[in-house]
Amino acid sequence: MAISLPSNIYPGVPSTLALDYIDRLEETLKGGGTSHRLNGIVIQPMVLTVEASTTAATMPKQKRRSITQTQFVLSSFNAGERVGPPAIKPMSLDCSDAVKTAQMKKFTWHMTRQINTTEQKVCGWTGFNIITRDEISVNQDTVGYLPTINAPTTAMSTVNEVLTQALKIKESLGLKDIVRISHQALYAKAADITWKYPVNFRPIV
Repeated sequence: MAISLPSNIYPGVPSTLALDYIDRLEETLKGGGTSHRLNGIVIQPMVLTVEASTTAATMPKQKRRSITQTQFVLSSFNAGERVGPPAIKPMSLDCSDAVKTAQMKKFTWHMTRQINTTEQKVCGWTGFNIITRDEISVNQDTVGYLPTINAPTTAMSTVNEVLTQALKIKESLGLKDIVRISHQALYAKAADITWKYPVNFRPIV
């Protein structure tokens, strides 16, 4: 199944996939039989590009008063026996200057907060970082909306479909790897699959 990417998402640009479930909890007699959906977006940094002018497509009018719903069927996935995470390998990161700057900023914040604890005039950690970074320009990212997956998020087949679609999106954009973020419950299930099949899903961060 091919993935339809939004027109404002461009190949070769580092991309992040964000997913979350948005269920429609209809009122049913027993509480079951409600609709489940998984929505996703693609986030890319803003890039300068030239877009060709497009002409709006005209669609012939049809005298239909209803629409036909397309049945969305996911391929079954058997998780099988659980596999634990791989062994952690030590990494040496050359970021001594960044670490020192962060440590000094945190130390400065701690000390200034101790000057007068009864009448606190120094803002919290988030506000302190905003004030110390007010001269750094922040650029708006580009957000594109992915097709909705009409399936329960708790099912392993849904999580497997999410990972498979992430690989297809990575290939369509011509990227070496792609970042995927989600809430903890979905991440835990995705980790079970990626630990079991590390080679298949290695490009997904």
